Amino acid sequence: MFKQPILIYSEYCHHSKNFLQTIMKYPVFYDSIIRLNIDVDPKTKKRPIIFAEIQKALNTSIKRVPTIITTNGENVLSDVNCFKWLNHQIQ
Repeated sequence: MFKQPILIYSEYCHHSKNFLQTIMKYPVFYDSIIRLNIDVDPKTKKRPIIFAEIQKALNTSIKRVPTIITTNGENVLSDVNCFKWLNHQIQ
C-alpha cells in the first residue's frame, strides 16, 4: 500500500493548496506522489474508504492536512514537518 509517498489533503485547506502548488512545479516529483483528497463526498456524505484503510494500516488517526506518508509508511508527517520533508525532497 505504501510503495510511493501518499499525500493526504483537502481542497478546503490553504496549506494543502500551497503544498500541491509547490509540487506541481516539479512534474516528475508530482507524478511520483499518490494524492488523496479526503473531502467529504457531497452525495454520500462520507470520506473516501481508502482514507480509513490507510489509517487502519498505519494504526494511527490522521487529523491534520496536509499529511505525507513516506514510502513504506515509515513516517506520517503533518503540518510543518510535511513542508520540511517536501523542501528536503526538492533540493
